[in-house]
Amino acid sequence: MHGIAPKKRFGQNFLTDPSAARKIAEAATTPEGGTVLEIGPGTGALTVPLIERAAQLVAIERDADLLPVLHDKLAGEVEGGRVALIEGDDLLDWPSLLEGRLRPHAVAGNVPYSHRALIEMAIAAADALDVVVMMVQKEVADRLLAQPGSKEYGALTVFTRAAFDIERVLVVRRGSFFPRPEVDSAVVKLTPVRPRRALETEDFRAVVKAAFGMRRKTLRNAWRGIFGWSNEELAARRRRRHLARRARRDPRRRTVPRPPRAPEHAGAVGPEHGPHRARRRFDAGGPKSPCIERKAPIRPARTAPFHAGRTAEKMRALPAFSACGSGGVRAAGRLTLVSDGR
Repeated sequence: MHGIAPKKRFGQNFLTDPSAARKIAEAATTPEGGTVLEIGPGTGALTVPLIERAAQLVAIERDADLLPVLHDKLAGEVEGGRVALIEGDDLLDWPSLLEGRLRPHAVAGNVPYSHRALIEMAIAAADALDVVVMMVQKEVADRLLAQPGSKEYGALTVFTRAAFDIERVLVVRRGSFFPRPEVDSAVVKLTPVRPRRALETEDFRAVVKAAFGMRRKTLRNAWRGIFGWSNEELAARRRRRHLARRARRDPRRRTVPRPPRAPEHAGAVGPEHGPHRARRRFDAGGPKSPCIERKAPIRPARTAPFHAGRTAEKMRALPAFSACGSGGVRAAGRLTLVSDGR
């Protein structure tokens, strides 16, 4: 191609589809005008449609053998000052290259096989950019666009979405490149969010990487040791975050948990306090006697000697009751019973 063999060490796969190049240029230069920083122009397949729509273009190419090809193809624009060709690494300081040039500032590139470093560079420079359009492997595009909870959702998704809104422009099949790669590619458009959803501090990166680096572990175990927090402190922080989120949804909500309420029937025995009907079981004959079951509404407890029409003398003549369920207990020599009023 132009008498130059693609270099594998540079990950060169030249775009040969004019339709895909035009769509990339439209995504990067809408509205028309402004300045485009092109990463890896190669033989100029994307450079030509870009300069047709942009006011200025800065192209960074690290392969010195391709610069003469670009100079020949863009001779008029280079002499007129609309195009600046720079030999250097893709990871030069992007904001400094665009400083003082016409806005909006866009970054475009066909670099499907060296994506990670360029995406990290875009995240770092997001505050100085207006749009980033780049070609990445289709698998990487799926990760950038993944939804929380999916298998593809990971640290790269979190870091990128903290700074950008992401959309897929098109899918480019492997036959659109020379040499032909083994996988398809996709073009994604990154629009900076101002202010950022999260500042990418060292602590933020450490927390996200630890969370997704050990997916099979709980967050408590994954984050253990990052900040020297104990399990109790992690639980307390999680609780405070939950209360703060609940208060934001409804400011009328209490942010301090209520104390436990006393049962409606303070004298009732057993865990089922309330006015509902429950199954009561009484054992009237000792450990070997079967329990007698009946349904009865729970009533406020009262104390012997009077129960269900029996006199105190008859009650004293009966054997002591022991509770199979929650009908009665023997405490301090007095028998507490629950009456149904019949």
